Amino acid sequence: MSGVDPVIECSQVMDNIVKIVAVSVLLLAGCGDDVYTEQQPDANKMHVAITRSSESGFSNGDRVGLFVVYSGEVHYNNVDLRYDYSRLTWCPSVNIYWKDAATPADLYCYYPYNKGLCSLYNSLKWSVANQSSIDSYRSSDVLLGCAKGVSPTNETVGIQVAHAMSHLVVKLKAGNGLNQEDIAGAGVEICNVNTEASINVGEQKVSATEEVGVIKPLFSDGQYCANVVPCRVDNKELVRITIGDKEYSLNQTIVFEPGKEYICTITLSMSDQGVNIGITDWITQTKDYGGVVW
Repeated sequence: MSGVDPVIECSQVMDNIVKIVAVSVLLLAGCGDDVYTEQQPDANKMHVAITRSSESGFSNGDRVGLFVVYSGEVHYNNVDLRYDYSRLTWCPSVNIYWKDAATPADLYCYYPYNKGLCSLYNSLKWSVANQSSIDSYRSSDVLLGCAKGVSPTNETVGIQVAHAMSHLVVKLKAGNGLNQEDIAGAGVEICNVNTEASINVGEQKVSATEEVGVIKPLFSDGQYCANVVPCRVDNKELVRITIGDKEYSLNQTIVFEPGKEYICTITLSMSDQGVNIGITDWITQTKDYGGVVW
């Protein structure tokens, strides 16, 4: 492992850009182990509009899991809603109704759907170690949302889902003695982070398991992106960069918080000894994550 003098330019920002998906969801059907099946008039069907806190909306074929709870009792369990982009609608598989004209409902949803989630308060383990493909990257972006105490209505009920994971973006820049072509083939890994998440929809949170290792990020548009389970890294290798047969590492102490994005720009420069990494400070709301690695 080569010694380096890093200089990092980083910012940590709340991912609070909300794009409203133009979807009015008529919950026609769904699936799950515990489903309230009493026949009711079509006028009692529930309409839901889903909004998402993200850099993009939902894509065709995306699947969201929905729970409908009355007075602590789950009436619709892990309903599978599949998004049809061509019609801007979700396509579930069992009719979903309000219980009656007066009883309020609590609605919980999560993305991406997993049929293995058997109960609202069961924890589901989710691997995020390999995010090198667009599909695996998107499936590691866990979204959670709920609307509680919703009174029966003919109007659309809104549920907003938000990022439950942290997001790390690593950008490489060519410094003295290098150009972008020289670093185009660099390999990047995110180290000493939790590679498995424990998801609890009822509690609306994602927790880290004991699985700590390396995440393979997605390379897209000239940068490396990874969804990181909220966790703390204490003065350990965080980013590993491989150029040819040489490896360079950045040690860091950082707390990854849900819903926050961490942008890290690393400048690579040539020296007599080879490649050095120059890193400026992490810029956060209240804490400086900068440092020098030898």
